Amino acid sequence: MKKFQYYGDAQDFINYYNQDSESSGDEQDPVWYYAVVVGRCTGIFTDVDDALTHTRGYSNAKFKKFLAFDGAQNFLYDWGLEVQDNIEYSDGSSSWFAFDVDGGEPDCNDPKHPDSMVAFCDGSALRNGQRDCDAAYACIFPHDQASNVVRTLDGPWATNNRAEYMAALAALEWARSEDPYEYKKLYIYSDSSMLVNSMTNWIYKWQRNGWITASGTEVKNRDILEEMLDEQGDRQVVWRHVHAHSGDQNWESYWNDVADRKARRAAKNMTNSYYSY
Repeated sequence: MKKFQYYGDAQDFINYYNQDSESSGDEQDPVWYYAVVVGRCTGIFTDVDDALTHTRGYSNAKFKKFLAFDGAQNFLYDWGLEVQDNIEYSDGSSSWFAFDVDGGEPDCNDPKHPDSMVAFCDGSALRNGQRDCDAAYACIFPHDQASNVVRTLDGPWATNNRAEYMAALAALEWARSEDPYEYKKLYIYSDSSMLVNSMTNWIYKWQRNGWITASGTEVKNRDILEEMLDEQGDRQVVWRHVHAHSGDQNWESYWNDVADRKARRAAKNMTNSYYSY
């Protein structure tokens, strides 16, 4: 006789072994539901990598897998947790983030969480480095699509790097308007190594050296970089590099491709000076 600690475990066991006896041998593997009750984020995830992201290296982390959603949901409820609405990602995986039954807010450091502040930034420049360069940038907010910004660059300084910086500046300005007291962390994704390295490795060295590079030249686009520092203030900003045009179907690649398409489209059509999408 097999014993189960939770009703959901028993129900999963029954459901699994009571499948239609006429089902073909090439049927797809069952979808597992991973219920995280102690971790960086709590909830139910269909992608084991998401569950591991929230538990690996986390002190006393605990999660359990189920064949049925109800079993995972009951397991969370036994730990005093309830799930929110389902979030479906482009790679086919799903997440249900959880919060305390008593009405507390989710405590989560996951950019996929709908309450997280996340921006995907990209710049595009046609004939980069030439006097007739047409450049534009896009700043896409996965959890706040109404605030998406796509703009063209005016003036004689239109370059690809400047467009990348302007996209990040738009993200920082949005964060300040949404969270003026700088309580929330901001995640900025970009496929520009120049942007990510500028803000994580170089900018404070440039500032200390009077905006002179290690090779002795003046830092380009200093005006935007100084604005970015002002807008960032004391906010914690996580800068993450995404590989461009990777063909991957994961969440980061999907939204990076969205930003890339918006920026390139705007650069190709310079008849309008402002886009909001």
